[in-house]
Amino acid sequence: MADHASHPALRPIADAFLAWAAETAGVEIQMRKGYVSLHSPRRKFAQVTRANNTTVDVALRLDAPAEGRLEPVKVRAGEFFDRRVRLTSVEEVDDEVLGILAKALHRNS
Repeated sequence: MADHASHPALRPIADAFLAWAAETAGVEIQMRKGYVSLHSPRRKFAQVTRANNTTVDVALRLDAPAEGRLEPVKVRAGEFFDRRVRLTSVEEVDDEVLGILAKALHRNS
């Protein structure tokens, strides 16, 4: 995330997602001011954003039930990022979260 310098505790979380994206075929990383977007060859499927001083949100374009760590997000009509995973530590970037990310990539490729 572009603003990780002012929130060093969140940097490892962002780095874990960047490492996954760099190692995953078909994922393009776009660094933006304040967030990182992840794109499949077809379209953006995830956005990693600092939610507050202690939390990172991964907003997802994913048609899947909001259950477990996958939470619903209220969006305006026409917006597609209606699911998220909220993280407070790098340890939470586990196989479950990376599996959700992989599913979002697959469904948007």
